[in-house]
Amino acid sequence: MGLQKGTMMKKIELRKSSVLDEPITKALTDMKTYDLDTIEYRAAIEHLEQLMKMKTEERRNRVSADTIAIIAANIMVALIIVGYERGHVMTSKTMSFVLRPKD
Repeated sequence: MGLQKGTMMKKIELRKSSVLDEPITKALTDMKTYDLDTIEYRAAIEHLEQLMKMKTEERRNRVSADTIAIIAANIMVALIIVGYERGHVMTSKTMSFVLRPKD
């Protein structure tokens, strides 16, 4: 039983595509058709700058991987503590402070 080519080694895309990827690619392609000293080239650069600024703003709204790792670690610690407390009941010493009636 042999492995079929491409079944095990699939490329995993970690970066999510943005709605702005296609317009950025189109702007870059259009810029190749203009001469460097033309008005159209300068307009294409301004358009590309605006698109890149919008893409940067889009990235800022996402939660970083570090933040997700910290949250996951905190949840795991909380679950470990709760699990330990369920299995190992801690007795309270409050009953020793309650006044008992004398016989």
